[in-house]
Amino acid sequence: MILLATAARNDGLCMPCRNGTRQSIEEARVRNREIREAQGRFDDSPEGRYWRWLVDQVHRTESGLEGLSIADQRYYMVSVVSGEVWRGGIGTYFDSSSGAYYDGTLAGLEELGLVELRDVLKEAKMALFGDEAVPMDEGVRWQRMYGQHDQLPDGVEVLLDRLSQRFCDAEKSLGLSAVLQAYAEKHKLYAAF
Repeated sequence: MILLATAARNDGLCMPCRNGTRQSIEEARVRNREIREAQGRFDDSPEGRYWRWLVDQVHRTESGLEGLSIADQRYYMVSVVSGEVWRGGIGTYFDSSSGAYYDGTLAGLEELGLVELRDVLKEAKMALFGDEAVPMDEGVRWQRMYGQHDQLPDGVEVLLDRLSQRFCDAEKSLGLSAVLQAYAEKHKLYAAF
């Protein structure tokens, strides 16, 4: 349905058809429907239920991350670094609360055989903190990363962007979700879900 005035102006076509955007609108609708369906399947899967449980344990219990088994911790930390890098880049990982998990994340990446991802994360750490340990306190991390001028040192942002791209490319080629699933099966992490 279109307005008569629009039809008269556009030889009977609606604006999306006249502008040539109808196909992309329809493709976006299909893609969004597929994403919602996939999300629903994930939410109802053992993996989805396990992930929600992990997040609840870390953020809604007194014991937090430390209350989880080592296998649960590793699965969680590797998943978190992946999500942070994909959403905002490696800098986002370090300047969020997740940066406190740096050492455990390295151990998780190594245990899962994801040494290429581990090495990229180490390079980013060196660019931001040098030989010093990553501070556990988020405020201290921010201060060390951004200094008194609230900005990264010259060249570091460009380096972090390149490292973020390397991380994402390596993650795709390594098949992180399949690696995590195999790890979960090996340690029976989804068994209760």
